[in-house]
Amino acid sequence: MKGTVQYDGSSSEPFDIRSGVKQGCVLAPTLFGIFFALVLKHAFSTATEGIHLHTRSDGRLFNLARLRAKTKVRKALIRDMLFADDVAVVTHTQQELQSLMDRFSQACKDFGLTISLKKTNILGQDLEAPPVIAIDNYELDVVHQFTYLGSTISNNLSLDTEIDKRIGKAATTLARLTTRVWENPKLCQDQDGSVQRLRHQHTALRQRDVGNIRQAREKTEHFSPEAAQTALARPCSSHEDDLIPKAILYGALSSCKRDIGRPQLRYKDVCKRDMKAPEIDTEAWEDLAADRSRWRSTLTKQLKAGEESLLSAAKDKRARRKENCNSNSAESIHKCDLRGRDCHSRIGLFSHRRRCSSRADT
Repeated sequence: MKGTVQYDGSSSEPFDIRSGVKQGCVLAPTLFGIFFALVLKHAFSTATEGIHLHTRSDGRLFNLARLRAKTKVRKALIRDMLFADDVAVVTHTQQELQSLMDRFSQACKDFGLTISLKKTNILGQDLEAPPVIAIDNYELDVVHQFTYLGSTISNNLSLDTEIDKRIGKAATTLARLTTRVWENPKLCQDQDGSVQRLRHQHTALRQRDVGNIRQAREKTEHFSPEAAQTALARPCSSHEDDLIPKAILYGALSSCKRDIGRPQLRYKDVCKRDMKAPEIDTEAWEDLAADRSRWRSTLTKQLKAGEESLLSAAKDKRARRKENCNSNSAESIHKCDLRGRDCHSRIGLFSHRRRCSSRADT
């Protein structure tokens, strides 16, 4: 194998490459990333398959009319996502994915790479029948779940499996602290208390993650600052315009339409809902998020005010419930004349009188 060094438009003489970098060298992933990027460029340079978006970063995130412009909207294509020696290829249809797999297989052969067919899986979302994709006459396995970059992706777009795995990992980590912390006589009381506080925080997060976040918040009548800060999408708004996360957040699919009626909420819809809950201005939040310190202080202030409002509403609701209980315990006007039974309502008294009359006749 021979190589050359190119610099400032000139190239060196070809030289032999007799050895690669050592295992664990920091240059290895960088060099392979460059090499693999060239493989993908060679494979998909003329391909048009993939996920087509139209996006526009100027204007407001929640302004739906900004994507209707003819000149200011930018088109983006999301086809392959590369990380180290793993690559994920996404398309809309089975035919498009098979075409990309054929291109990728041929490019790997051209560059001397071998695809690990047993580790390559197919995952389809919202499909009536499982897709059939083959590489060199080898049919790839279709899975319902797939772990990519440490996160579990499901074919039903559910996070239940991912949440269960994270809870299990956290529980395992806490169990390991039994001999090192809980039963360690050398730790002082303050140190043990610090770990206990962390444990209580984990328990609270676990209870929040087990069920639906919104239902849990309504049930416990408590704001979750961590969930709100995550959902407000400030990091994506500060990204460069050509980065994929911002293009997805500020864009929409070019060829697909949402279902009529009440379709599922998108990520931006959840962000807007979570902003309205603590009364954050959904029209001016991007200007506020540009200043990190000001954004954090405003978010903390609004979340605190929202918590106080929810607590006040909960107290009023509890007071009204107690008042209703006290009023129900008073003398009722819906009482049976024959047996003296309190029926609590007019329809209940009517039904009871019919039964009493039939018993009296017999």
